[in-house]
Amino acid sequence: MSKPVYFFLFFLSLSASAHTYAQVCGFKPSPQLGCKIGRCVNGKWEQICGESNTESDSEAINTMIANPKTADIAVALEARQRRLEAEDARKQQTNVVKQANTMPSQLLEFEKLRSSDKASATAIMAGLGQGFLTANGMLQAKNMAPLYCQPQNLVLGVENYMRIYDSMVERHRSQIENLKSATVAQILIFGLVEAFPCEKTQ
Repeated sequence: MSKPVYFFLFFLSLSASAHTYAQVCGFKPSPQLGCKIGRCVNGKWEQICGESNTESDSEAINTMIANPKTADIAVALEARQRRLEAEDARKQQTNVVKQANTMPSQLLEFEKLRSSDKASATAIMAGLGQGFLTANGMLQAKNMAPLYCQPQNLVLGVENYMRIYDSMVERHRSQIENLKSATVAQILIFGLVEAFPCEKTQ
């Protein structure tokens, strides 16, 4: 028998066995999650589970070995992220320490309260603002000079008081740091006087 005829018969036998295999088990189904399709046994395809994680890990390791630059970049990016997070944490801690060493205690406590309990800090600032507005009204009712001259058509809310307070702390920080007993109320009233000065009478 010649070689071409032998190879043809061999190929034909393989095709026939594969066809018979497919007829017995049918076409390969999709594997279940975390499994793979194995051999055709007793008319059913095997579902081989429990090996995929190991195989995936092996494939990932082989990929990293085959592409060391990719692995190096990933490690470098992760290290950089950890370094940036550590630097941010150090900066925040340093800022807190600096404020504790320089800012008057009540102002520092108010800043801590704004960070931990914004609603309470807002309520304090709203109460202070309303108190100064009431005091101004009482002074004007008695024909006395007001503390500050807010325009009649201007209504201030707690956000406005917070901005005035923050502006004073930012612009006059060095002077405030020298006033060890400075209070939130003092900073706010000085800010209101600066923002809404009264015309001096001759």
